[in-house]
Order: sequence, then C-alpha cells, then structure tokens
Amino acid sequence: MNLLNDNTSLDFTTELQVKAKTDLTNNILEEAAHYLKGSQVLELNKTLNKHFERYEIFVEQSTNLHENYAEENKSIVNIYLQNKKLEGLSPRTLTAYSDVINDFVRYVDKHLSDVTSQDVRAFIGFRQSLGNASNSYLDTIRRYLSAFFNTICSEGYVQYNPMAKIKKIKSAKKVKKPFTELEIEKMRDALNSKPENTKTRELFKIQDQALFELLLSSGIRLRECVQLNKEDIDLQNRTFTVLGKGNKERVCYFSVKCQYYLEKLLNFEYSGRTRKYEDCEALFVTKSSNGDYNHRC
Repeated sequence: MNLLNDNTSLDFTTELQVKAKTDLTNNILEEAAHYLKGSQVLELNKTLNKHFERYEIFVEQSTNLHENYAEENKSIVNIYLQNKKLEGLSPRTLTAYSDVINDFVRYVDKHLSDVTSQDVRAFIGFRQSLGNASNSYLDTIRRYLSAFFNTICSEGYVQYNPMAKIKKIKSAKKVKKPFTELEIEKMRDALNSKPENTKTRELFKIQDQALFELLLSSGIRLRECVQLNKEDIDLQNRTFTVLGKGNKERVCYFSVKCQYYLEKLLNFEYSGRTRKYEDCEALFVTKSSNGDYNHRC
C-alpha cells in the first residue's frame, strides 16, 4: 500500500493559496477585533471571504515571519506535552507522543504554522519507506499528529490544521487466537522444570509460576502486572487492584491455582546477601547487581 498520493504541483499550490488566505483573513480579524464589536467582526469575516474568492494570495518567499522557528516550535511542542502530562498520560505514552512529534518537526524543518498536508503525507511516506513500520503504526503516527495539530490550532498557535485532509490509514485486523489447553499445560511444564537448587532460583521459579497464572487468569497487561505491589493482592477474595491506562484503578480477579502460587511467593523467606524479599514492596521483582530487589521490568 502506497500512502503517498500523486499530488501535482497544482494541488500543492492551491493548498498554499488557501492557507495564505486563511492566515491573512485571521490576521485582519484579530486586529479588527480591537475596535469592532463581535457582530461587526463576523460581518467583516463574511465580506473578506466573499472578495478573497476572486483572488490568488501568496506570501512572499523573502518574507521571513519566523526567523527563530526552531525555538518557537520547541516551545509549542513542550507546552503541548506538558498539557498532556497534566491530563494524566503515562510516561510511556508521553514518550511515544514526544518521539513522533519531534521526529516530524525535525523532518519538515519549518515553522509549525507553515506546515501543509503535503508535509504530513511526505513524513508518513518517509516513515513507510524505512520498511519497519506497519500500517497500524503509521496510523498511530497520524493520530498523534492529528491530536497535536487539533490542539495547537484550537489554542491559536497555528491558524491552519494540515491534518484536516489526512485520512485514517487502514490496516488488516487479525483475530488473536487464545491458547489451547494443551499449549497452556506445556507452558506450565516448562516453568515446573526450571531448576531450584539455590534459594534465589527457587524464589524466581515460584515468581514465574505466579506471574504466569496471574496473567492467564486475569488477562491484564504485562506492564500493569509487573508494577503490582504486595499490598495490591487480596488472597482471601482472590482479587487485586491494578492501575491501568489513564491512571484508572480497577479490581481484577485470579484463579485458585494463581492463589496457590501467590501465597507461596508472599510467604517466601529469603534474605539473600542484602535486601530481604519480604521487605520489598514489589510483588514481582528482579535482582540488581548490588543484590537489591526492585520492580520487575
């Protein structure tokens, strides 16, 4: 699937003309709003749109309205990301937004108010040409850029939204098949056969068994699972509290078999060389080079 349309130079020129008219109209209205009433500004807008239809408007190439566009772009992107952080996005999602938006800004190398739909198509086409991006990920790029430009356009940082013409990128949806009973038992056998000739190996074997059964019975995300603390687990009611997307808490349930391994794990006593596992708040841990236990990654 080729995401780049065969846009002619005429299409590109027309888009620039529309943008130039929009920018000129908005600049006039912004200044006129200082001495005209609201209804008068609306009438002026109608008049400008009526007469501008008969003219082609261009911005002179020699006119440099954004000499420090790199710094201005950086400031706009930082403000946007700060707002997203206040909305409660996870650090991982914020990083994903930051990577896509900053890659795009570096690619177009112009002020954000001068970005056109063709620039967006060129960037997505460039990412596609690298050969390591699925259509699903390309559409994720489109969604991140769309959210970004929708916000900065509505807040007045730019007057023209280049994402308005960019359509959703379709991708094939595959139905994921669940594990069969045979596959599940084979995975359990593999975990049961792990050696436990030392206390450390015994601890991590029990931990892997508990982790497997918890994922299998609850269906939570792996990242949610490894961030669990011991206090989140209610063995008696076979429930636990997890912090999911958007920092929303929810209660999940686990099986009797999972309860068995979790009980073994929570009652495991082993001090090791330094920090005791029972003194660690994390449920699933990894051992660092200095012997301390930390949240499993």
